[in-house]
Amino acid sequence: MGRCRWHRLGRSWPVEVPAEGLLHGAVSVERGASGWVRPLRFFPSQLRALGSCAAWHPSLYRAQARTTSGIVVEFETDASECALQIDVDPEPRTTTAQVELAAGGPTDDPFDGVSATVDGRPVAPCMPPEGPVELVVDLAGEEGDPTLPGFDPRRHVRIYLPALRGCTVGRVLCDGTYVDPVPPRPTLLVLGDSISQGFLAGDPAGTWPALVAADKGLDLVNQGVGGLVFQPTALMGLGALEAPDTVWVALGPNYRFEGWSGTVVAREVAAYIDTVCALWPEARLFCATPTPHDEDAYPTARGAAYGTVPGLIADACARHPEVTLVDGLELLEDRARYFADADHPSARGARLMALRIGRVMAGEPPIDTMAAKKARRAAREALAAREGAEPCELPPEDTEPFDLAALAPAVPCHLEPLAPASVGEGAPACADAAPAPGAAEAGERAGAAAPAPAPDAAEPALGRALEGRFNALCGSLPGLDAEGRAAGQAYLAGTHALYHGAPLSWAFTPKLFTVEGERLLADAAETMYRIMVKTLRAYRSDPSVRAAFGLPADVERLCLIEDHFPCPVPVARVDVFLNEDTGEYWFCELNCDGSAGMTATDEVSRAVALSPTFAALEGERPGLEPYSVVDACAREVLDCYGAWDRAGTGPFPAGRPSLAVVDYLESLSRDEAEDFVARFAAMGVDARITDIRDLSVDEVGGRWRLVDGRGPIDCVWRRVVVSEMMGKPCDGADALVLAAEENLACVVGGFSTWPCATKNVFAFFHGPEAASVLDAGELEFVRAHVPFTKVLAPGDDLSPYLDREAWIVKPADGYNADSVVAGRDVGDGRWLEVLGRARETGAVVQAYAPQYVCPVVVGGCAPEDVTQLSGVVDASCMEGLYLFGGRFSGVFTRCGVGATIGEWTSRLNMGCFVDRGGRP
Repeated sequence: MGRCRWHRLGRSWPVEVPAEGLLHGAVSVERGASGWVRPLRFFPSQLRALGSCAAWHPSLYRAQARTTSGIVVEFETDASECALQIDVDPEPRTTTAQVELAAGGPTDDPFDGVSATVDGRPVAPCMPPEGPVELVVDLAGEEGDPTLPGFDPRRHVRIYLPALRGCTVGRVLCDGTYVDPVPPRPTLLVLGDSISQGFLAGDPAGTWPALVAADKGLDLVNQGVGGLVFQPTALMGLGALEAPDTVWVALGPNYRFEGWSGTVVAREVAAYIDTVCALWPEARLFCATPTPHDEDAYPTARGAAYGTVPGLIADACARHPEVTLVDGLELLEDRARYFADADHPSARGARLMALRIGRVMAGEPPIDTMAAKKARRAAREALAAREGAEPCELPPEDTEPFDLAALAPAVPCHLEPLAPASVGEGAPACADAAPAPGAAEAGERAGAAAPAPAPDAAEPALGRALEGRFNALCGSLPGLDAEGRAAGQAYLAGTHALYHGAPLSWAFTPKLFTVEGERLLADAAETMYRIMVKTLRAYRSDPSVRAAFGLPADVERLCLIEDHFPCPVPVARVDVFLNEDTGEYWFCELNCDGSAGMTATDEVSRAVALSPTFAALEGERPGLEPYSVVDACAREVLDCYGAWDRAGTGPFPAGRPSLAVVDYLESLSRDEAEDFVARFAAMGVDARITDIRDLSVDEVGGRWRLVDGRGPIDCVWRRVVVSEMMGKPCDGADALVLAAEENLACVVGGFSTWPCATKNVFAFFHGPEAASVLDAGELEFVRAHVPFTKVLAPGDDLSPYLDREAWIVKPADGYNADSVVAGRDVGDGRWLEVLGRARETGAVVQAYAPQYVCPVVVGGCAPEDVTQLSGVVDASCMEGLYLFGGRFSGVFTRCGVGATIGEWTSRLNMGCFVDRGGRP
């Protein structure tokens, strides 16, 4: 990107060309001395009309009409540096007042300037001082070696003059060998007010008319004037303009600031539209009703006829079938981040308006309509018909959920010990955690005693006996197989299974499942997947379900953004506590927003497989197979892109997209992300890691694209968690949201999954609204396998939760076990403090699910792990069941020595294998 600076006149340049011949968007000029001219966007007769007594606010209109919004100096050159002689007018008093109103007082930010694009790349605006200067644009940017004059490539330069001030221009200067004018293009004529003029957009190149004109390859004549209404006399003399290709009328918002006769307004609107249609009967004509505004921040004046204006515009347009009427409320979202004040769009808002107006001009709806949704649904159904049924298929979007309340069980069916009687409608109180089975299963905990013979009993139900056998074999080797553990530690040091550059904490004992055990886990995961999909569908369609979740309004809006590929939850991990003796299990949480642990699972499994202990067990059980979780996840991300409704259209390739793994870098599991980037590269995909702060939405090759520092992005794998994104607002987060809203990139891990990632989804399952979403079997499933959960609120009675051994507190929007407190980890006094804070912050209190405890041989500990475990420990286990595309795809196994298993401490990552071959 080039740079912009200024200096006083006087430097000698090899090439000098009058700027007048390079102007686009000026309909006339006022000539001064020495070839300087004042470019104007209105004809003299229009300026007289705007400043006459017939105008509503003549002094305001006179000042704003002499600004240079939309006028550019455009040329091509082989120079590495060029300059424009320019003298910028003082800021009009009326502009200063509006800027200070938006800024809350005097400010040094002019919300304006002179900016440029070089071959489409933006150059940030700067405001020259008063008086004639040379505004210098570095065309080569900061990269590249200096070249001799005339040896630079031909570059296309467009210098945007101020939107909120006027100016005079002299000559264009350059250090190359030529400055060539750019031929005129068809014209976009915009007839509007301050929103069209570009108030508060911050950059003359960033006003919505400038953005649309650049996107469509049109010259722009911007006749937006701050404060203007439908004033027919303002069109006097405009017939001298060469017939425009497109005319966009955007007036009406200013009727809300003063009382005005509805009869007069109706007459003005009708006369104005009639005149426009008579002037350019062959042009494409659009007329928009007013855009949203903040009524609370700046109320409509008493007696104003503003409420009738949209209808009056519609009536006037109805008499002219050649005019396309546009609902202005669909052009700009009524959200604070899109506004600079109560009425004017911010830079983001201007970009959004440009995107949507561009769609309208292309004959498309500005935003998703039911017709567009039905068309996409038909396309998805056709795709599904071709490829066969998939687990992620959904019912049609307009299917209403059945009322199954009558089928719900009269009493929740909790398995012991998940709901105290005082809260769980008669369910038994919580019992202690399951005891550590087979304390001697680690073999002799030191030394090299001979292992017990391989068991001759029947096949183990889930695989616990296999783990016991592994520990026995390990205990028979010197130093608990010190050789194998050292080999595993050395292997991990060369992988991405790291924490701060060193191998993460890991268990030498893996999780070993039989086919029967795997089938149990797969059924649990895929049943919960179907329940999540139905819940998310209901969240989108049913306001009462959204109310039951109680998410903040801005988060709720995020959750309603539609994905544009068939699978509603592409990547998920549902965590369970599994009793490996009985087969009972209880869900801990649902992760469908930034699921991790995949690299750790794969690499620790490979590390364990290097050991003599595993070789001995494999000799007895030759069918042991690990999962390949990373590869399965990477394929699902690319499958989502392949099913995206824009893949293979426009600039988006059908396969091998430009892919960004997006997160806050300080929160990202960097090593795992780098592992995925390498896997994507092996699949022929250009992938990189992108800090969310580096994202923006920019025009690239005539299209709006989501970009980072490396260029356009076709596909985003969103790893950033919604709660963190809302807590760390930034322009990049806004860009990601805008890209998802406007379908500018395939966003895998769309925001729509967040309700099921919150801790209060379990409270929803136990609430009355669940009966209208889930069938009787699903209700029985969640109430049997999901711990009783309640979202606390100020004033709630805490007495049912005083038995701290029975409860755990979790933040409703937390992740990675942050701020999770198990009652059994703290004393009575501390527990009361935790409950009190939870009640005030809206956290959830949940029945403590029993964790399965088993002996585990420690493989190694990360240097920063405060536990520094070694030898054999009795550890509580948790299984994370991966779901890719709705299919069970592997297990994230880890264990810990505390009542909560944290992200990096008190946790050992475990390998995982399935015995698919049985005994030889």
